Amino acid sequence: MKVAVLGTGGMGRTVIGECHASGMVSEVVAYDIDPAKFAELAPAGLSATTTTDLGRVMDDPAIKLVFITASNAAHYPLAMAAFRAGKAVMCEKPIAVTLPLARRMVMEAERRKLF
Repeated sequence: MKVAVLGTGGMGRTVIGECHASGMVSEVVAYDIDPAKFAELAPAGLSATTTTDLGRVMDDPAIKLVFITASNAAHYPLAMAAFRAGKAVMCEKPIAVTLPLARRMVMEAERRKLF
């Protein structure tokens, strides 16, 4: 399975490593708004296709699942973009910075049957 990890800080690097270790992931696409973060992947022994283009991730039909490991404030907009693109989402906590935003995320996933 091809997956994307949105945010390549500490948690993102952990998720990339776990994806590879699972044996179920054939390719990881790592997205970050800061391309300098990609330099931290190789020293950690991680490999991923990297991009700063969120549209590239959302438009890729082979990516069925995205892991959101970006900053807390980015969780809601990234998740909603992924839902609109028909992707399942695994989001680190908190899923959103407010309860109303979290509820909207859940409702959107349920509406699109992405759970």
